[in-house]
Amino acid sequence: MRKPVLVSLLVLALLMSACGKGDDGRKDGGGPAASGASETAGPDETEAADETAPAATAGKAGGTAAPARTGAKSGSAGQGAPVPAAPANGVNRPRIGSYVYALSGFAQDPLSTQPKEYPAGSEATIELSANGNEYTGRQTTSQGGGSGTQVFRWEATSVLLSLIRFEGQGQRLECALNPPAPILRIPLRKEAYPAHTATGENCRFTFNISVVGQEDVADSSGKTWKTWRLEQKTDYQMGGVTGTIRGPVWFSPDLGTSVKEDQTNDATFSDAGQSLVLKSRDVLLLKRHP
Repeated sequence: MRKPVLVSLLVLALLMSACGKGDDGRKDGGGPAASGASETAGPDETEAADETAPAATAGKAGGTAAPARTGAKSGSAGQGAPVPAAPANGVNRPRIGSYVYALSGFAQDPLSTQPKEYPAGSEATIELSANGNEYTGRQTTSQGGGSGTQVFRWEATSVLLSLIRFEGQGQRLECALNPPAPILRIPLRKEAYPAHTATGENCRFTFNISVVGQEDVADSSGKTWKTWRLEQKTDYQMGGVTGTIRGPVWFSPDLGTSVKEDQTNDATFSDAGQSLVLKSRDVLLLKRHP
């Protein structure tokens, strides 16, 4: 699904390119999202898990999940297969398949003095697979620069993020979160979640999430969805990069995923004694869903 989420995998694609600089200061292979590179991300090596489970991703909360599917065809947003309404304050599970988002914003890597706007027509795609109560979402963009993957587990009253992975520039960074982070609580209501810190090998994430209230949001086709606005702030350390991701996510209980996201990433890392800066803003707006 488009992660119920809250850690933007896209903004951290810069991390991979930053860690993949050559000795001469140039990036090996393709560049980050802002570079305009057209490389294809390498294949994901993780199989996801799906089946029955309550809550935010395909089937109804507290009910029986729809059977897992693969290779689902992606329809035009608002024009695909009918999307059933979620139960009151509950969440449908998202369908398995491709979620495509219009991408706008900018990225600034450590070798640039100015941010670069994403080209018109840029897209981000999340391929969602599942098996049992585990779901895997693998995200790439039309700008290349690698891929990001999240694995999360559905339980009766929450969705738990258990693993984050980045692949690109011939590198792989992975963080198994301990304990898994509750990134969505069911039933949905206006509330602030307790801050949650999870650690792994050479990584640390602290999640601060608040459900602000309900808002109607239009996708790129103009179709209006009923959403809950979630404000998130994630402080992280991973692979020598330290930073903060923050911004709103407009989550659709009917779709079981977000219709819109607006995330900023401010990060630094040390290289040869220098403190280098990574910055980006990523605005995603749903174009197509299974």
